[in-house]
Amino acid sequence: MSPEGFYDAISMVSRYGVPVYVTENGTADARDYYRPRYPVSHIRALEAAVEDGFRVGGYMHWALTDNYEWSRGFRLKFGLFSVDMVTKERIPRLSAKIFSRIIKSNGVPRDLLELYMGS
Repeated sequence: MSPEGFYDAISMVSRYGVPVYVTENGTADARDYYRPRYPVSHIRALEAAVEDGFRVGGYMHWALTDNYEWSRGFRLKFGLFSVDMVTKERIPRLSAKIFSRIIKSNGVPRDLLELYMGS
């Protein structure tokens, strides 16, 4: 889903008059090439929705670690942390560090917006 589509989805479900809880938002990217931009762009869209008056009660990224997907097994890599399936070691990806900064800043820091969105 694009950040614009994400904003539109928040807008649409807001008509029910209850806070929106985003329970799964992320992208599969084994090399973590696209994923660093994903939380920056989507959480910025979420911030815009809140600024426009939509009630958002929470956001959960999908997923913390690579995991089993029913239709694809362990092939899709959704995790902010990669998992060595033999040793079970968890290794933070760049996207984990970016997501951590967003959490600590309680929003998308300006330098990340500039780096990943050119704003």
